[in-house]
Amino acid sequence: MTSRKKAIIEKWWRFKTLFLMSFVSWLIGLIATGCANFSVRQTFSEISTVTKQQNSHQLNLGVLSSVKREEMLSQPLDLQRTVQLALLNNRSLQASFQQLGIDQAEWVASGIWSNPSLHLSLHTDWSDEHTHSAESEMVISMDIADLLFKPKQQVIQKYYLKMTTHQIRAEVIDLISQTEQAYHQLVTDWYRIEVHRQIVLANEAATDFATGLFQAGNLTRLDFLQQTSTYQHAKLSLLTVEDDYRRSRERLNQLMGLWGKDINWQIQPPGLPLPLIKTSIKSNELSQIENQAVDANISLKIQKQEINLIQKQISLEQGRGLLPHFEIGLETASGQTERKIGPLIGFALPIFNRGQAQKSMLESRKKNLEHSYYQSAVEVRSRARILKAELISAKRVVDFYQNQVLPGHNQILEQQQLQYNAMQIGTIRLLEARQQLAKHQLDYFQAGYNYLIKASQLRQLLNGRLPSEEDQQLTYNNKLEIEHSDGVH
Repeated sequence: MTSRKKAIIEKWWRFKTLFLMSFVSWLIGLIATGCANFSVRQTFSEISTVTKQQNSHQLNLGVLSSVKREEMLSQPLDLQRTVQLALLNNRSLQASFQQLGIDQAEWVASGIWSNPSLHLSLHTDWSDEHTHSAESEMVISMDIADLLFKPKQQVIQKYYLKMTTHQIRAEVIDLISQTEQAYHQLVTDWYRIEVHRQIVLANEAATDFATGLFQAGNLTRLDFLQQTSTYQHAKLSLLTVEDDYRRSRERLNQLMGLWGKDINWQIQPPGLPLPLIKTSIKSNELSQIENQAVDANISLKIQKQEINLIQKQISLEQGRGLLPHFEIGLETASGQTERKIGPLIGFALPIFNRGQAQKSMLESRKKNLEHSYYQSAVEVRSRARILKAELISAKRVVDFYQNQVLPGHNQILEQQQLQYNAMQIGTIRLLEARQQLAKHQLDYFQAGYNYLIKASQLRQLLNGRLPSEEDQQLTYNNKLEIEHSDGVH
């Protein structure tokens, strides 16, 4: 056989070997990834279903089209439509939905086998001046330890995906609660403006009347100046509540992801008396509120997932400590006259590092999380009791204003109107009665707002989220403006 023919045969043999090994590697990879298909929409659908069950709101993967958004904004916004717009158009929430794709891709990647290693070498012997020999070597290998631990790695990554899902659910619940509270704030500010306009009109009339009395010499200069000051302060208070109303609108614009021409929406304030939001919690169920809050709390579920995750990581580290690196493969060598092929085995000796430090750290971390979990559960129970008590108290205050205070002052105003018509009292007394009724209306709006906020926070708690300390301290305080607008001097 000629040297040329031998060279052709050797090249063909090497090509065939390389092709075979590459094909086998591709086939193994195909089998390993064949069941790793995933869909972001599937996980998103699970979140959307839970949200609809808990809050009767729909989620969307992707922001609203301009046509759909304009259609929803063409009518005055009620609470339901406002929350729906926030869920469908908030860009921060949409960004979180895309995080599902990132985590799912990482989960799939954790189950894909590592690429095999391929090493090629060529050796030429120049020791003989007249003849030259060439040898080639090819090694293909794969880390078997990596393959053995892939299932555990994928389980661990699955926990991360579940935690991301919980976190997105938490974000959805928080957005619903924030939007509800912002809408209640806006409606309350709208009513405040209406009441303050009545106060300004009453003070304007009182000031005109006081001016006539002062000019006629029937009113002291001090009383006239006091009434003028009260009128000016009433106008200043109106400007303040109008600023509050504008800030409340901008807060809702942020939550709903609106700008440009889309911010020219209108609200649909309910009629008086201010209606109360019906809660799904009945009086006989309030005793179970602690257990409901703990069972539903998403943060506690995430902590449980973290504890389970660390336990899986401890198990993984135990295995890796015994088998940190184990490689098998195929080695081929060819020369001028001979060809060799055989298996290749390589492994690290776990003499010094067997993952002791990592395992100890993970065990301490697990105990740390367990203590944090129980402390968090105590906090959830405490906050549930506080919110329950605050909701009951707020409901009693609202009922008292609805059933006692406002009807009583309406009767007083009616009687004073009759006395005024009979010329038994003067204009100033009648205006004082109207101002006093306006004061109690503002107090009533404050009480109604506080009730609505507490009801929203309690629903948030039972849906799995603990209201922040800042949110839980949300109350409406209009004492200052009332103190300066409590009557005609």
